[in-house]
Amino acid sequence: MIFVSIFFWGWLWGPVGVLLAVPLMTVIQVVLKQIPKLRPVYKVIAR
Repeated sequence: MIFVSIFFWGWLWGPVGVLLAVPLMTVIQVVLKQIPKLRPVYKVIAR
């Protein structure tokens, strides 16, 4: 999932997106984990 994140953010924002991909993915995972209705999405992403 990290590589998909790097490719997506790199495509969207270029080199800055590549640098920010891992921190952004970490923040997204923390938010998804804290919201009970979105926990299934977290489990898919966290694999």
